[in-house]
Amino acid sequence: MGDSPYYINYVEYFRGKLDIKEVPLPFCYRPALPFIASYLPFKNPMTAINILNLICLFLTLLFLFRLLEILGFNFWYALLGCYLFTISFPTFYYSTVGGLDPGLMFLLTLGTYLIYRESWSYLALTLAVGSLVKESVVLLIPVCLSFLWVKQKRWKLKILFLLLAYLLPSFLIHSIFRSEGSYLWFPKIEYILGNIRIRALLGLLLSFGLPGVLSLLFFYSFRKFKKLIPKEFYLPMIVGILFSFLLALFSFLTAYLSGRFLWPMSIYSIPLSLWVIRFLFLEKIKLPQFS
Repeated sequence: MGDSPYYINYVEYFRGKLDIKEVPLPFCYRPALPFIASYLPFKNPMTAINILNLICLFLTLLFLFRLLEILGFNFWYALLGCYLFTISFPTFYYSTVGGLDPGLMFLLTLGTYLIYRESWSYLALTLAVGSLVKESVVLLIPVCLSFLWVKQKRWKLKILFLLLAYLLPSFLIHSIFRSEGSYLWFPKIEYILGNIRIRALLGLLLSFGLPGVLSLLFFYSFRKFKKLIPKEFYLPMIVGILFSFLLALFSFLTAYLSGRFLWPMSIYSIPLSLWVIRFLFLEKIKLPQFS
């Protein structure tokens, strides 16, 4: 069951049925979704978490569709992008297994949408909440930085504001559980050796998926695409993919590796995939564009 027993225990803690000692570090640093799940009208805590995960995935699709529209895709391309997200290995394998990854995917999609809407206050709120969901939401900060850099806007104060929004709740939750000790992610040889296994590598490959393969074609034909697509559209997507890979590499060194660490990449590889379909495949085989 992976990490899910700890999140199940966290739901039971918020319901007053278990002691917090049943939720070890670093899992107790992630209270937001178990807290919400504890108030859902489902007796089984695993069911409550999974219903919440399904809600998060539906919201992910909603904001992915809106993000793709902002990037200039019409209805049919945006719908195709949603199908690329839905019909994929990580959505089927990691969505309702008692983890927190669907919540992370929702916040990353929402945050990326808010970056393109330039809604900095709501983005800060997303980061603040996200820091209590899962630490990986920090991926939004380099994506935002690349967007601001291309737009040539004053970025230092905005990034400082966003960093504080992310760090302050993190420091607060760490201080609350200071008596339980501390947990930092450091490379360990046992993690590295344990992660060199077929299941982990296969999970990464399947999570890379069709959007990942199509995004490789984007990079192969990058000279063509940079003439067709505004830089503020594609550069944050490239940064999101790069930092998703770095997240997976960090997990390889410091944690139990699985394909869920590469799942965030799909948010950023799907737009690249749609540009490949639109400007390479449909033009090359002389098919009409979606209208």
